[in-house]
Amino acid sequence: CSSLCIDVSGEGTPVCSGPALDDCTACAYRAADGSCMAGCQPGQKAVPSESDCQRVRISGSQTVQASRMTTYTLTDEVSNNRPVYRSDTRDEYFFHVNRVGWMVGPTAGAAQGFVYVGDGAPLPHLVEKDWQLWMGHWQTFP
Repeated sequence: CSSLCIDVSGEGTPVCSGPALDDCTACAYRAADGSCMAGCQPGQKAVPSESDCQRVRISGSQTVQASRMTTYTLTDEVSNNRPVYRSDTRDEYFFHVNRVGWMVGPTAGAAQGFVYVGDGAPLPHLVEKDWQLWMGHWQTFP
């Protein structure tokens, strides 16, 4: 974390903007209500950060699950200690499910959806694995 920690207070308080928090005393991952989220250790506090994603965009497929390739906006909800995003075009959510990963589906927190990535990243922009799209079976789309 040391390469991702910065002193935002001017008082020597290192804030982590990445997934490893061992060297940090404050957490940049926070929910819309300000509560500390994924990756935060006891005693750490949430702080404003440029890494907070208010909107995320899923893109790639123009044929399979194309209606789900859209922008999702941050909500006040949390699923598996990670932020929940709502589709700007459909009544669906982008969220994290324990032991599954990030998923697009009708109910935040439910392991039922149409697009997913089996990645435990604390925030969507840190996902590194390939996406899976439902087309009668799960198909990998890098």
